Amino acid sequence: MGFIVIPYMWLFQFIFQLFVPFADLYSLFALLTGGSIKILYFYLAFFLVDFFTCWFAFGLEKESRKPLWGFLYQRFVYRYLLCYIVYRAFLNALSGKRLGWNKLQRKGSVKLPLKG
Repeated sequence: MGFIVIPYMWLFQFIFQLFVPFADLYSLFALLTGGSIKILYFYLAFFLVDFFTCWFAFGLEKESRKPLWGFLYQRFVYRYLLCYIVYRAFLNALSGKRLGWNKLQRKGSVKLPLKG
């Protein structure tokens, strides 16, 4: 299982995420400088295929399609948040910085009212 999952994870969760901002900036630059309008058509086509694939998947599972309104949020906000996290993880790994869970210090000082 690891021969399939680990390469898949590296490719789609890490490596492709590194190039997402550059691909979007290149597309935006091409559109703003009078480049090909085909880029806009391809982006819209990809967006629609992605959306209707989600629509179809929700239908197969007989789930409510109301959460699909979050699709726009995922496409334009969450995607860049994920890129930021991947960049931070790579920079921390390359610098050798070790990260922990920052364990909380427990003091046992909470006082609950007595029931009576």
